[in-house]
Amino acid sequence: MSLPMIGLEKEGYLRGHADGHADGHAKGHAEGHAEGQQQLVLRLLKRKFDPLSDALEAQVLALSPSLLLSLSEALLDFTTSADLQAWLHEHA
Repeated sequence: MSLPMIGLEKEGYLRGHADGHADGHAKGHAEGHAEGQQQLVLRLLKRKFDPLSDALEAQVLALSPSLLLSLSEALLDFTTSADLQAWLHEHA
């Protein structure tokens, strides 16, 4: 049987719950954004260089969000998958 919480305990519990919820929401949002960025870049690369090798796909998935953003701009100038390989070699 648990005892009812008193003022400060209840306030601490509620604040901790709210902080945990906000942290979880922010983390989930960031992870979802990063995953969406990965999927968009992969989709563009696959459209340009179909098929994209598993090795190249794995390298793209390992990129940080800032490098994914750079790649999303750079891929507009790529003409062959060798351009992608060179970019990954230089930046990853």
